Amino acid sequence: AGHVINYYCGRIGGYTEELEEELLRFHREILHTPKQSEKKCGYLNLALLHHCQVVEKQRKLLMGSTVCDVVMEGKKMKGVIAVNEYGTLRICADVVIDTTGNGDVAVLAGADYEVGDPVDGFCQTYSQWGVEEVEPEDFHQRKYVGDYDTVDASDYADLLRASIGAQTENSPYYSSNPVSFREGRRILGEDYLTLGTAIANREIREPVTVAVSTLDNHGRISADIARMGFCAVEKTYKIAIPMGCFLPKGINGMLVGGKAISVDRDTLSLVRMSADIQNAGYALGIIGKVMVEHPGDRPDYEEIRKQLTHKNLLPKDFLQPSIPNTEIAVEKLTDQDAF
Repeated sequence: AGHVINYYCGRIGGYTEELEEELLRFHREILHTPKQSEKKCGYLNLALLHHCQVVEKQRKLLMGSTVCDVVMEGKKMKGVIAVNEYGTLRICADVVIDTTGNGDVAVLAGADYEVGDPVDGFCQTYSQWGVEEVEPEDFHQRKYVGDYDTVDASDYADLLRASIGAQTENSPYYSSNPVSFREGRRILGEDYLTLGTAIANREIREPVTVAVSTLDNHGRISADIARMGFCAVEKTYKIAIPMGCFLPKGINGMLVGGKAISVDRDTLSLVRMSADIQNAGYALGIIGKVMVEHPGDRPDYEEIRKQLTHKNLLPKDFLQPSIPNTEIAVEKLTDQDAF
């Protein structure tokens, strides 16, 4: 999101750790090139690696295809309709996983969603960086760095203006790839994670993955708890995400991932880091597999939890609330950081 290709934050563990080891091997044995940096996920080579893995497993990859409709039986998702150069395709599936990043397939199925700030709909911006003559070690030292809210993501004409302005030589208002906005639709699910619940890590029902990040909101903050100063901007929070945030409300046989999950817009800034989205994607694969093997209105959480724990996608320390009782909560009020 936001054209950030590094591991800015996020938990480098679970599937992401395995993926990094596989990517290093891919660079060394297949591409015969060194990996540039441990902090760079190398998204182009990562896409090539995934393509090779699909071919090795003799799976079909439909490149250049666009999903234009869905196949429904009542509230049950049964597949999608897609088009490509060969024509129109009907793809049937027991479980559909929407990782478009914007909840496109879920919306076609009739899912409810939120976009942007609840007052004016403004979305979190892209990175707006100029081009440096000499690249500093720390990007915070760049002369041209900031998020100025200079682009209205809901106005197509303004997107065109930003794209043109971004191409001027060393523009101080450079916008990194406006297509890669940090915030789009957030599909409303069976659970809805708010910022207060997320940072307190309390009352998290059926957690399936975790996120580690600072409050990386690019633009104005919406949540009252943050506007009142109860959230530290530079603090790294550990967030457990419940399974219900990936299950669109009122639609069976479907999962939603990426940055379109059921959270408020400030919580989204905590759970959309590349490393965490990769881990969440693997978790969705496990959930989808269990849904296929054990059909029902709701996935078998205990079976899912066992597999997630085995793959180190759900560390045991995240299964316990950070503030287990009232007495400890009162004691923590005297701390400099109550969370």
